[in-house]
Amino acid sequence: MDLKTRKLKVIEQIVQMDELAIRKLEATLTQILDMSVSVEEYNKELEEAISEIERGEGLEHEAAVSRIRSWR
Repeated sequence: MDLKTRKLKVIEQIVQMDELAIRKLEATLTQILDMSVSVEEYNKELEEAISEIERGEGLEHEAAVSRIRSWR
């Protein structure tokens, strides 16, 4: 499906929404847009993460999964 068709489908869905759904959509979009970071900031955070991993400060996948499971 091309981009134009996908956009039209989204618009059709929005047109069918009631007031409450529109308010929720607006709130969600606002949160997403507020979380946006610049390319420079993203690259800086990525470089910092890579440096941490190279210094051995990261968690292996299994350790991360175990830690998350312990939160329950």
